[in-house]
Amino acid sequence: MKTVLMNKRRQNAHINIVPYIDVMLVLLIVFMVTTPLLTEGVQVNLPQANAKAVQNHAEEHQLIVSITQDARYFFALNQDKQKELRPHELTAEGAILFARYPDLKIYVKADESVAYGMVIKAMAELQQAGFTSIGLITRPNPS
Repeated sequence: MKTVLMNKRRQNAHINIVPYIDVMLVLLIVFMVTTPLLTEGVQVNLPQANAKAVQNHAEEHQLIVSITQDARYFFALNQDKQKELRPHELTAEGAILFARYPDLKIYVKADESVAYGMVIKAMAELQQAGFTSIGLITRPNPS
């Protein structure tokens, strides 16, 4: 009979976590680079005005409606990502928001080259949705 020698080596039960750490570090860097890119906005050349700044409280809900030079309407609720809408969709979306946030602060910012009628149209659509207080955003004059 032959004798079989048993391997007396001890089993290694440790998990090698170095590859997992490498993957986590790469993901961390990817998220750190892409997060600032997600907070995009609509470029609007605001008109200048000698007006006092409105007190902006972070805990209040606010809706910012932007009108670009090429007659496109965008809105963002509480600094969320901008959503493009057609002018007639402002009433329907506004009514949904008014039901949810009746004390919502509304601000309209429009490019200074936008026709006055477009701004009034947006404000009228928001008024039909139920909002009664709508503010306009301007750039302060350089002093």
